[in-house]
Amino acid sequence: MDFIQDTNFIRWVREKKPADNEYWEGWLAQHPDKHSLIAEARRVLESIEIPQKIISPKEIQQETQRLLEAIGIEVSAAGTDDRPAPMTRGARKWWLAAAVLAPLAVGIFYFSRRDHSTPQKFAYSSLVSSRHLIERVNNSEKTDTLLFPDGSLVRLSPNSRISYPAGFDTASVREVYLSGQAFFQVVKNPRHPFRVIAGEVVTKVLGTSFCVRSFEKDTTIQVVVRTGKVSVYSQAIPGEPVNLPSGHSVSSDSRGEIILTCNQRLVYKKTAQKFQKLLLESPTLVTPGMTDETMVYEDTPLEEVFTRLSKAYGINIVYDSELIKKSTVTADLKGETFYHKLDLICRAIGADYEVIDGQVVISFSNTKPNLNE
Repeated sequence: MDFIQDTNFIRWVREKKPADNEYWEGWLAQHPDKHSLIAEARRVLESIEIPQKIISPKEIQQETQRLLEAIGIEVSAAGTDDRPAPMTRGARKWWLAAAVLAPLAVGIFYFSRRDHSTPQKFAYSSLVSSRHLIERVNNSEKTDTLLFPDGSLVRLSPNSRISYPAGFDTASVREVYLSGQAFFQVVKNPRHPFRVIAGEVVTKVLGTSFCVRSFEKDTTIQVVVRTGKVSVYSQAIPGEPVNLPSGHSVSSDSRGEIILTCNQRLVYKKTAQKFQKLLLESPTLVTPGMTDETMVYEDTPLEEVFTRLSKAYGINIVYDSELIKKSTVTADLKGETFYHKLDLICRAIGADYEVIDGQVVISFSNTKPNLNE
């Protein structure tokens, strides 16, 4: 789809109507791989916008005259002759067209000059402008590595920037501001929590490794946790419950903070102010001492297999323990991806799985699953 030429997409970008927001946010949820393409299309459209201008009567008259002349109608100067001249059938046809086109011309003229920009309260420049901060900008094509005074490490992606206070290691809260994308390895210090402020989204950690992506022209802000645990909330809706899709619930406190653990990804949709909690496309082993080579099972209790798989990847697996009690499974899962491991297990026991709110839910289509007992 050529988004730049799509009238519905153009209206969404320029008008920001609720109905359009709902449609495009739903479309992006079904096509998560299109976020970058959508963001680029938005950038192009927004880059050619013209600031709003008050349209004077003279400009309206000039624009109307231009269109009338374009369709072959000559308009006499005002005041030359006030008497109505006889109008032929052909002339009536042309004037009828002019009557329709004149207001249309005004509409086109107005729309082209509208200023569609809105106050960006949470834009990076707005957040850092009144603070005395040290800024690091990466305008290169390679990742830039930055070591904070407290020993925390940041890998700053191209076209990204980050700001932090001079007394970073002694501040009560280690606070940084990000525009773009960065991977963080945070040194644990419970007395000095670490916060990353990226647009509307704030990520709080004690000690962990995670990635934040928050380019101002993107339609989403994303947080990915590699190890440990973080809490995330939107400062666009302070004190409000987190706006989640119907049927979804997440661990959160009274301020709407969402708990995110390893191998999970949180997507914040800016326009709709909604969070979506997902698993990574390729989860990795996160528990020390648990290797892929140990995942060979022979007549192993099914509940033990699920427990070990959950622990190895740090991903919660939900199932009916009563239903699989005393059941065993034989499988060689080494060398397989997390999702293929699940596929093999579910195929063997006649079950299905789905990812809901960042966790795996096992279900059985039959009342009596195909289990080895």
